[in-house]
Amino acid sequence: MSTSYRLSLQNPFQALKERSYLWFWISRLASESALRIGGVATNWLVYEITGSALALGWVSAGRALATVLISPWAGVLSDRVEKKRIILVCRWAMVLLSGAIALLAYLGIIQVWHLALSSLFSGIIDAFYNPASAAVMPELIDKKLLLNAYSLNSIGLGIASMVFPAVSGYFIEWWGVPLVLAIYAAVYAASALAMHHLPNVQVETPADSPGKALKDGLNYTLRDTILGTLIIIVIIRFFLAMQFNSLMTKFVSDQLNMGASTLGLILSVFGFGSLVASIVLACMHNLKQKGRLLLISVAAFGLVLIGIAFSRSMAVLYVLTFLLGAASNVQRIANQTMLQTRATDEYRGRVMSLYSTCQAFGPVSGLVFGAVADAGGVPLAFIIQGAALILTFFVIRYAVPIMWKTD
Repeated sequence: MSTSYRLSLQNPFQALKERSYLWFWISRLASESALRIGGVATNWLVYEITGSALALGWVSAGRALATVLISPWAGVLSDRVEKKRIILVCRWAMVLLSGAIALLAYLGIIQVWHLALSSLFSGIIDAFYNPASAAVMPELIDKKLLLNAYSLNSIGLGIASMVFPAVSGYFIEWWGVPLVLAIYAAVYAASALAMHHLPNVQVETPADSPGKALKDGLNYTLRDTILGTLIIIVIIRFFLAMQFNSLMTKFVSDQLNMGASTLGLILSVFGFGSLVASIVLACMHNLKQKGRLLLISVAAFGLVLIGIAFSRSMAVLYVLTFLLGAASNVQRIANQTMLQTRATDEYRGRVMSLYSTCQAFGPVSGLVFGAVADAGGVPLAFIIQGAALILTFFVIRYAVPIMWKTD
């Protein structure tokens, strides 16, 4: 009898032996670090100015709007244009944007609308970057190593999530937000420089129009039960499970009566949980039934989120946050790997653009659950989110039983 989940003694860092993927991984580590540094600083700055969880949500809404409108077309572009070119333009655009925000903060003239506009432009940039960076993976690594490569991506994410929120929080208290935002821009520059080492892979432009290509990509995804269900799970995940960082800002300030350093530590524990989950998955050989793992992680995230809502002990809160980070990363790795391996080369950019489009539901939920948190408190928002995720597990488990057995 074969074992669905077994640990391998093989090198968990095997994909890093591929030079092109190594540079890609370094760039991703830098960009994820920049995102965590800037995320804590931006959220704290918004809350300092407004004192509102709803403001934290609507500042992010611009990113959601841009993603919804642009990502599907960006997926078509990534199937027609050299992906390295798209990636480089997007990375250097983020350097300029983050540098501008740092300058406004340094001059002491930054306003909430500046941050909202920055969120909109960030969304536009990411709408092009995300499908291209996701679709470029099979050009850098053998498909047999995709699970290992995605796990390594998440190890980088875990390192960034574990280290840099805490660093950012302490830097804010020691040196202020402007310096942290300047560091944010500098780390994005390092990410852009690393991406210059990616190989140049020419793409043959299809004869059909972009509009027809977009329609074909959508039909291709929705006709496939597994791909369609994976996209539904992504939508639910981003709507219900991606507002932890923003809501925790209000939770730390209002429920715990603590400052930015505590927020940074809590988010770093979340990142540590993500890191541990990534290392475990990177060590697993021939992982089977990834659909089962994905659904279980959805339910686990919901249960832990409800536990956090009732937690008032810092020790318990740290343990639950660690588990939440682990469950979150298992969801992400399993979902992305299944999408990549299920989609064909011809449609991969468009399929991954739908994944990017679904990220828009995160900021949209920030408006919804930010309003809930302002009206009834963050614990109420966590309870609603957690209960909905548990319900999602049961609905998909029994309405789409093939997901339970899908590799």
